[in-house]
Amino acid sequence: RRYSASIETREKLFEKYGIICQECFKHFEVSNIEIHHIFPLYLGGEDSFDNLTILCKKCHVLTHNFLKL
Repeated sequence: RRYSASIETREKLFEKYGIICQECFKHFEVSNIEIHHIFPLYLGGEDSFDNLTILCKKCHVLTHNFLKL
């Protein structure tokens, strides 16, 4: 299932992380940042704010590909 964070949640995450990918720690434009569940939903993770972080598109894909192994 695809997760769609509210504008308020996205803004709070950007405030918390400063629009910096939490994997590669590079600064990106907002359009290149995606919301990521730290503990995946399919493993019982929740949509709670504490279970969310931000990753750039590249790191998001790489992280999900790694989780599938």
